[in-house]
Amino acid sequence: MPAKEDTYRSQRALHIVFAVSSIAMFASITWMIVVDHFREWKNLQRDFVKFDAAKTEKDAQEAKLLASKEELAQLEEKLAAAKEQVAAEVAAAQQEIDEVIGKSQKKEQALSFLKADRDSIASKVDIEKDKRDEAAVEKLEAELKSIDDRIEVVRGESEDLLDTIDAAKKRIAKANESNKVTELEKEIA
Repeated sequence: MPAKEDTYRSQRALHIVFAVSSIAMFASITWMIVVDHFREWKNLQRDFVKFDAAKTEKDAQEAKLLASKEELAQLEEKLAAAKEQVAAEVAAAQQEIDEVIGKSQKKEQALSFLKADRDSIASKVDIEKDKRDEAAVEKLEAELKSIDDRIEVVRGESEDLLDTIDAAKKRIAKANESNKVTELEKEIA
């Protein structure tokens, strides 16, 4: 049997129904968008946005007028004074660091020499113990104890100097992080 080309419904009628339903759907969606766009509160919202923009611009102009040249000059003077104070604090702390760092290096060098002397005497003690010379061992151990005491004193002095350097570095960091300068810069901006 040959295939039939007839359809159950008329193609022309289906095309017309599809076209009419598409136009109706387009019209209803367009109508829905228009109704949503022109709601009563949306007009109020648009008016408020325009009003708010105008008010903000007016406030900005008033703020510019309030910050007169005299106030700006005073703020700049305060800022310059604050920067000078910070620079003075940093310079004083840096000078202290420079003075103490030399002393610290000398103490570290003295500590190294004392440790070398101690190691030398300790090896002499071992040699004398091997020789079984008790008098020389006692004498060298007393000398060793004396050097150990001097090492502790020099180590304490060195640590004190390093603490002084750390304290000066903290003062520099604190001065550089000063809120006074940043607050004045914000006020000027």
